[in-house]
Amino acid sequence: MTDFVFPTDPMEICPCLYNTESYFCRCVGYCDFHKSFLTTKQIKAKNCLGKQCNALIRQASHPFWVERTLAKLDKKLKKQEVTAKLHDITKKSTQPIKKNKTESKKKCYICIDLEMNELTSKERKSAKGMSREVIQIGAVMLDENFNCISRFNSYVKPIYSNISGEIAKLTGITNETVAHANTFSVTFHKFYTWAKKDNITTFCWSDSDYKQLWNEIYIKAKNHDEYWNFLKTFIDLQAAFGNILDVKKTLSLDAAMKLCHLKFKGQRHNAFADAFNTARILHKMQISDNKIESLPKLSNYVETDISKRDRKSVV
Repeated sequence: MTDFVFPTDPMEICPCLYNTESYFCRCVGYCDFHKSFLTTKQIKAKNCLGKQCNALIRQASHPFWVERTLAKLDKKLKKQEVTAKLHDITKKSTQPIKKNKTESKKKCYICIDLEMNELTSKERKSAKGMSREVIQIGAVMLDENFNCISRFNSYVKPIYSNISGEIAKLTGITNETVAHANTFSVTFHKFYTWAKKDNITTFCWSDSDYKQLWNEIYIKAKNHDEYWNFLKTFIDLQAAFGNILDVKKTLSLDAAMKLCHLKFKGQRHNAFADAFNTARILHKMQISDNKIESLPKLSNYVETDISKRDRKSVV
């Protein structure tokens, strides 16, 4: 039996004597400012990972730094991928749009946005299942080259609710603003007359506006069968933009504009301003006609509670 030799290396003391991991094994570096070896928990608590900290001497071979380096590299590659896709969008926006010679009628695009008022629980009892009412409709019409050719902007007088203080503060629309405005049925008929084209595609930012129109038309203007065909032209531009960038997170209009290097024009939470800025994103994307037609229409997969209940009466 050989004589036991007490280990002199600090890294070997705990494993040899106590069969446990040494404190030094858990350290990922030495801080020259704090004059001590530090674990991952300690360097985070002491803010030794800050960019301005030059006192930390890293133990480069430690798994902590290896995993951290790999995570940073993965994040950088993903950012480069998104940047490349945005570059492709910008590059396409400078190229002429290919025209389909087989089409006899020129295409037309509409970007629409709604401002809505939330109904109180008491107001919902008389609103036949509605939870919100439209108080403003804003829209921009684009030609086949994505140039603005017409605009629509109108306030709407709600019939089941009064505009709350919160909505008034957010949108700038008060009960006095809509006091002399037309009701939804009249205003939407004016919008439909303005928007009525034989070859149009309508874009909205998220599917919430589409659902609101579906419900409100059914409750307030259900006898106008021509409206249902118009709703079949709607496409969710928010979802399309996210799919192009392969981003799972839902992007707000402001976030999308920042990614496109655009500054918001007009007043936020104003239906016309939001529609106008949505059109600017669409112009930036400038998807070809074929790609636009291949995007899924909201009518193919979006149903509201009211549509599920009364579908047979409107189809």
